[in-house]
Parts: sequence; C-alpha cells; structure tokens
Amino acid sequence: MIKKLAVSYIMTMVLLIFASPVQAQEVHWVFSGDKNISGDENVIVINGRTLVGVRAIMDGLNFQTSWDKTEQTATFENKNRTVLVEADSKKASVNGDVVQLDVASVIKNGRMFVPLRFIGEASGYQVLYSKTLGLTAVSKNTAEGKSLRGVDFLKGSSILKDAEEGRLGPVSMKIEEQALASIVNQLGLPDGRDNGTPQSDHIPSLAYGDYRVNFLAKNPTKVDIVSNPFVNEIAVVFDEPVLLTDVVEAIGEQPDEVAHGMHRGKRYNLGEYTLYLRLEGDDKYVKRISLYPAYS
Repeated sequence: MIKKLAVSYIMTMVLLIFASPVQAQEVHWVFSGDKNISGDENVIVINGRTLVGVRAIMDGLNFQTSWDKTEQTATFENKNRTVLVEADSKKASVNGDVVQLDVASVIKNGRMFVPLRFIGEASGYQVLYSKTLGLTAVSKNTAEGKSLRGVDFLKGSSILKDAEEGRLGPVSMKIEEQALASIVNQLGLPDGRDNGTPQSDHIPSLAYGDYRVNFLAKNPTKVDIVSNPFVNEIAVVFDEPVLLTDVVEAIGEQPDEVAHGMHRGKRYNLGEYTLYLRLEGDDKYVKRISLYPAYS
C-alpha cells in the first residue's frame, strides 16, 4: 500500500496592494530551503508539468546524495528519510514505501529531473506554489501561527530591543545578509510581490500581511536581487492610522529626534538600525513604522 505523505500546497491568488501594477512574470523562481535553485539547469517543463533537478532541491534541504551508475538510481538521505529515484522511470521509494510519480523522471545534461509534486512526498517539506507571484518554495517554515497584523505589532513587549537586533514583529533578517530565498524560507510565500521598474531591478517589494520587505540590488546593472539582494526597509503598515502617543507608549521611550524629508516623522537611533515613525494628520498619527539600516 502506497504510503501517503503529507504535502501542503498553498495557492495564493492575490490582488497586490502596491500602487504600481504587477508586470507579467518573466521568470518563475524556485527556492529550496534558503537556496535559490532557479534556472534552466534546474527547472524544465514537459507537457505542462514542472520538473526540477532533484539533487539541487535535496541539497538545498541538506540531504546527502549518492548515485548508483549500474542501477541508474539516485539515493537521497537524511536522518529521517531515505529516498530512491530510478532514472527514466515513474518508480521511486521513500523509506521503503513505493511511490508512483505522475510522470517519469528525466535525465538531461547529466541531471535527474522529477515532478515538483514528488519533492513534497520525498522530503516531508511543504511545497509552496503561486503562479501569480511566480514563486515556488520547498520549506518547513511558514508564517502560520505568527501574527502579520499591524495592530498586534504594538502589543509587543520589546519593540526597541527587537529593532536593535534587526527584527520588526515576526520579520527578522540581518540587513545585507539574507537572500530572498532565506526570507521565503522563514515566512513562506508572500501575499504580494511588486516587480517595480527595470531601474530598481526585480522584486523590490514583498508583502506579508501588514508587513513589507523592500529590496534594492547591490549592483544596479545586474539582476541579482534574488541571490544577493540589499534589503533597505522592513515596515509595518497600519490599516488605520494610530495615535502617535499610543505608538510611543507601546514602544516605551520617546523618539530621539524629528526626521525631515519626503515624509515627516520621528526617529529612534538604535546603532546598526534606525526605527522610523511616519507621521500624518497634523503629525498626530502614525501610518507606517519602518526599520532601516542606520545609514539610510
């Protein structure tokens, strides 16, 4: 009897909440754990089915790989699972239980490709997919159980301490060190994605509930936002403006200074980071709280 292993597919069909319209997706990115494995060498489409390079996926999930040339069988192992995949066959096994693939595995340019759906069965990880966003991720971590609502952010008991460590609510990353795949691995697929313009490179913005992660490319002449991005803002946006006095009370300290520029605001100088309150309504209300690198 074929053992049915749990696979969770999250289909996210969204209307993006950004002002600029979403452009047609030219690339469908595939992430395995915190690694980006996108590209023609790891993703192929046969008769409308997406097949992925099984070694690239399993390596991203820290499985050990071996190849039996005589039997034409690939083996992937971690402490909990042993997965065998036969070349040019619909047969595979997971911990000794036979699994039938939707389509046969394919060998192309020395790489074995298997249906994306099988990866969830094989690895025990979630396969998260959204055609709308042009993203597929194989991950154990999602935002399930984490509040992504702005009103809950103000209920936190250590807002300033978290901000000093590069955290805003549930969104946590080290500025300049996290590739996009790492963020998706932490929080799952975003609710929205804004491609921006060619001048600002691809995927400059992601939305998770009331949170935003805004990107720039380190090299503005190269599309490297997926593998080597520069995160210049994490923000929480409130559905309705919140009284400044309530925000300051929730934070627990008065701001260090008034900030001037495109938007008026209040600023907390936190060493490596800056916490910024964007004001509106005669400077009595806060609509957006942002965390920036200190030099922004």
